[in-house]
Amino acid sequence: DKYKRYLQSCYNARALAPADKYLPTLDSPYINLAMIRRGRYNPEQRDEFTRRTLHGGVDQILQSKAPINIEDLLTPEHSGRPVRFVLVEGPPGIGKSTFAWEACRRWDEIESLRDYHTVVLLKLREKWVLNAASLPDLFRYPFKQEFSENIAQELHHSQGCNLLLVLDGFDEVSHSFRENSVIKSILCRQLLPECTIILTTDQWPIH
Repeated sequence: DKYKRYLQSCYNARALAPADKYLPTLDSPYINLAMIRRGRYNPEQRDEFTRRTLHGGVDQILQSKAPINIEDLLTPEHSGRPVRFVLVEGPPGIGKSTFAWEACRRWDEIESLRDYHTVVLLKLREKWVLNAASLPDLFRYPFKQEFSENIAQELHHSQGCNLLLVLDGFDEVSHSFRENSVIKSILCRQLLPECTIILTTDQWPIH
C-alpha cells in the first residue's frame, strides 16, 4: 500500500514526467481505442485481416476493429484467462503517451486495474531506463531511492504477480536496446514473468 499511495500521488501530480515538455494535459481529448484480438495464427489463412494484422496497416482493416473503452482494456477474455500483454499501436501524435498517463492516473478508478498492487509507468526513451542493468536500476527513478531496492526484490520474488508495467515509446529506442536490455528480458518473460504489460509504439518498428 505504501508503494501504491506514493505512485498514485506522483501520477496525479505528473511528477514522473520531468523531461516530457510535449505531454498534453490529461483533460485534453485523446484518440479512441479499437481492439484487435490476436488468436492462434493459421499459416493457411490468407484473408485480408490476417495479412494486415501481421504486416502492419491495421488502420486499413476498418471493418475488423471494435471500439473499446479504457475501462475494458484489461478485462479478462471470454475464456476467463487474464490479459497479460496489450499493444497500443498507432501513428505519432495520436495520443498513446496520453493514454499511458491516463491509465496510470485512473489506476484506482478503473475496475480492471484495481487488483494490481503496483502500476509503474516507464518512458523507454529516458536515460535511466536505457542504461538500466538490473531491476533496481529500472525502478530507481519511479520510486524513492529507499524504495527501489526493496520493490525490486519484492517484484523479483513474486515474479511480477499483481504488477502492471506501462512501457511507453518502444519505437523510440534503438535496435541494440531491444536486443539486449532489462526491458527485453521482461518482454521475453525472463524477468517478472507474471506481470501484465501495456506497450505503446508507433506502427513500423514492431513488424
